[in-house]
Amino acid sequence: KIFNLRNPSQKMSKSSPSVQSRILITDSPQEIQSKITLAVTDSIKFVTYNPINRPGISNLLDIYCSITGEEESLSKSFEWRMANELKSQLVEVLVEELRPIQ
Repeated sequence: KIFNLRNPSQKMSKSSPSVQSRILITDSPQEIQSKITLAVTDSIKFVTYNPINRPGISNLLDIYCSITGEEESLSKSFEWRMANELKSQLVEVLVEELRPIQ
């Protein structure tokens, strides 16, 4: 399940009132970058996968893994990296994934 970018306790949905809460297949690369950059995370410095205590970061990792086909164990390769590095990588894979269908 993929969660809302602005409120990671809720499922991502096109009916959410905030357009920043979801990625649409029609979003431009700039819109995708803006939405991922503004995605809610926490103040913990480094990336770790913990859906209960770190739902925002875990949601971004889930999105990344669902696109790349890698498992959450990939989070080990993001450990000791900053959230903005994860967000940058996620923007890259999202833009590449959506490019052929746009």
